[in-house]
Amino acid sequence: MRRSIIFAALIVFPLIAAGNMTPINYVAELVNAMDTYEAADAPDIYKQIRNISDICENESLRLNLSRSLYMTRSFVISSSIRCITLRSPGLRMMSGAFEDLPNLKYLDLRENQIDTNDLFSFGPLPTVEVLLLGGQNSYIHLGDIEINNVYSELEYLDLSNIGIGYITVRQENPFPKLKYLNFAQNRKEEFSFGSSLSDSLIYLDLSKNLITSYAPRLTNLSLLWLAENEIEQIGEGGLNLSALKQLEILSVADNRISSIDEGAFTSLANLRYLNLSGNALSIGNLVSLNFSESFEILVLDRNSLVDIPNLNSSTITTLSLKCNQIQY
Repeated sequence: MRRSIIFAALIVFPLIAAGNMTPINYVAELVNAMDTYEAADAPDIYKQIRNISDICENESLRLNLSRSLYMTRSFVISSSIRCITLRSPGLRMMSGAFEDLPNLKYLDLRENQIDTNDLFSFGPLPTVEVLLLGGQNSYIHLGDIEINNVYSELEYLDLSNIGIGYITVRQENPFPKLKYLNFAQNRKEEFSFGSSLSDSLIYLDLSKNLITSYAPRLTNLSLLWLAENEIEQIGEGGLNLSALKQLEILSVADNRISSIDEGAFTSLANLRYLNLSGNALSIGNLVSLNFSESFEILVLDRNSLVDIPNLNSSTITTLSLKCNQIQY
């Protein structure tokens, strides 16, 4: 097996094709970004919605307003509209605002300065598959979110950068078909909302929070992005990955990791990409690492390594060691 080691520049390397649960080749996208430090950013959830044109079928409504809008019940009535994008600073909504849109599939309410307490005030959305609520920038007042309904068809949900206090869920399984969740930039110390998610989830972005420990039980998760949190340990008491049997992509870049339990990755039979850059790892932390036969790419940039680690894996195609203390 040919292996490439990256010290200061990107080196072209062979990439082994492997089965992927998702239709998107995350590994290829991440590899293309490895010559910059943008590899610390998760693939944008919006860019993962590859079939927007098929969803909308040219039946779209876009409103860009310069002042605040209050949406009353049945604010829009149409049997043909499938997609709505709305921009209005300080947007407010009454329950049932979208109830007379029987074919609505896509709802984009990002960057409207919606008060966090009102974020789900629109009520039921029985046909919506894509719901984008990110970027409300409500950090002056951290509000609580109350989810009272079941969103039975929802697959994509963006809740990034919205200033969340507490989340109260009134239904046992509010998102039974959810596949993609962006919960980045919410300054949360824990992700208790995760207990309300079903096993349908394959993509979870928790980057840029304040999480110190997490033990997900999402057995179909393919991508987990935890960059820029406060995790100090991988294993019991820190980030426990033992339940993630389908995980392929994992980033814990730019945390505070200085300890990795022996066998922390042994249950991850499908892991292909691991980003540990920007932590406090030394050679001693890496001695006991064991990876599966599907593992390909390990990123260890910006750690405290003084030598090239001797890894117990014959399938690694790329090892990135940029900005360490290695003499070569």
